[in-house]
Amino acid sequence: MALDPREEKLQAYYASLVQLAQKAAGVLDYSWRHVGGTDQIAHLARSPEGMERLESLTSRFARLTDLLIQQVFRVADRLDQLEEGTPIDRLNRAERRGWIDSTQTWKRKSVPCETASPTNMPKTFG
Repeated sequence: MALDPREEKLQAYYASLVQLAQKAAGVLDYSWRHVGGTDQIAHLARSPEGMERLESLTSRFARLTDLLIQQVFRVADRLDQLEEGTPIDRLNRAERRGWIDSTQTWKRKSVPCETASPTNMPKTFG
């Protein structure tokens, strides 16, 4: 049976979001390597150049997190014909799908730097 044209559009949009998220994860990985790990954070925070590196890392982490929760996970739910729900609902479903290790980690207001590593981001979507 052929897909509804709206369903096809949504699947194409989802695929483009996944590509965008993968690129964003690559840029975040670059920033993470540029920071040099958690043991370098205190040292970097002492200089303007170091602060710029940390700002890049945190901005890129926030951007990727927002992209995943507000767009990728939301569209995945629509494709699965699930009600939209809250961002926490989307995180819970992403955890059940095996895309994230823990909703609790993502919910924290202050995310530890080791959690910000792109290695903890979903590698596949769908």
